[in-house]
Amino acid sequence: MTEESYITDIPQNTKPTTGGEIYYNMAYGKILIISIMVIIIIISLYYLFISYKNNETYEQAKLRINFNNTHGEEFDEEAKEAIRYGEIIENPRAIDHFRLGTIYLRNAHNLRRAHDHYFNALNMVINGEAAIDEAGFIIDRIVDQAPEFIELDNVEFLPLEEAIMANFELNRKTVHHINKKKLEIKEDDPEYTQKVLLNKQSWYSDSQNVHDSAINREMINQLNQVKEENGKIPELENRTYEELKRWAYQVGDKDKDKLNKVFDRTDTNIEEINILEALWKRAHHPNNSKNKEEMKLALKDAIIDCVEGSNVVCHTGICTKLWAAPATLDFDPTVGVIKSKQMLKNEIYEKSAKIVNDFYGENGLASDSVKEAYIKNEPNVLVDETNEQIKTQIENLRNEYKGIVDDVQLNQIINECIDVI
Repeated sequence: MTEESYITDIPQNTKPTTGGEIYYNMAYGKILIISIMVIIIIISLYYLFISYKNNETYEQAKLRINFNNTHGEEFDEEAKEAIRYGEIIENPRAIDHFRLGTIYLRNAHNLRRAHDHYFNALNMVINGEAAIDEAGFIIDRIVDQAPEFIELDNVEFLPLEEAIMANFELNRKTVHHINKKKLEIKEDDPEYTQKVLLNKQSWYSDSQNVHDSAINREMINQLNQVKEENGKIPELENRTYEELKRWAYQVGDKDKDKLNKVFDRTDTNIEEINILEALWKRAHHPNNSKNKEEMKLALKDAIIDCVEGSNVVCHTGICTKLWAAPATLDFDPTVGVIKSKQMLKNEIYEKSAKIVNDFYGENGLASDSVKEAYIKNEPNVLVDETNEQIKTQIENLRNEYKGIVDDVQLNQIINECIDVI
């Protein structure tokens, strides 16, 4: 190559970098590095704060947060992170084992690891090592998942009955411990028993609560009721699943991809078709004429909501999401309102507290002298008679929730409430 041709290959606008530009670039790089470090420190401090606030380690906090952020049964990054952090917890709690077991079961589809963690969680309940406000929730959720392990070979049975009895005894001891302190309550706090019952309420949720058996039972009961009522209106006969699909594509054009995914799934599932058709008919029921358009749009939104991330949720998730669509819109206020086991438990505690309040509350039926004797825990024949009336009314709650709440758990809840009296 000649000297002349070499020179012509050099870009004409190239100029040497000055010392000022080099200094600027270095300074900018340092600022960028420092900024990244500050962000990392802030995130770390945030997780440390969350961990401290919830009395848990960093790994436990990361497990909890990722567990709550999983999308249905998709084995996504959150599910993988939950397993990664959960498996390195030095001293896992019962709730940690439960969360890991659920992720392995529903997201990773690893039955053996799920069984191991559920087994550990239940043993911690049996040994009194589980938090009292978490034990009942853990048992309820594992009871619903237990059928998944029936065909799993070479594993011990999940000790569900032992865990249920251990939790029941723990609750009884707690109630008796509280009752021993009854004399210390001030006379200006006449609602002691009601408050004890209401304080037994707890609120837990998780990303897999659609598998709650109480939810499934309630949904089936409501579906049968709706189908029966729809059948009494001849003009609803022509309101079909195919008509619903055509309408959904017309009004949901921007969500066509999600509609395609869901309908591709429901087209081959008769149970899901029955639910969609029943809800479509229900929206056209004469008694829903005022809310017809809102109910149709709510159903369309529920169909779209069945896609989480890039996948359609599981069968149970589809049914639950769809059935919630008419809530607060249907002429029957109970349709679409589905209560979990936890909600039903809390409802029983609340109703029991009201029964007590009807007798011993400020405007209760008992006389002032009987109320005073009850609050002071003084021997009194009229108090004994009143308590028996209260216990009978609480016992009668069994009939209201029979078939909705599992018999063993219903007995446990009722007995807990009676023990407080």
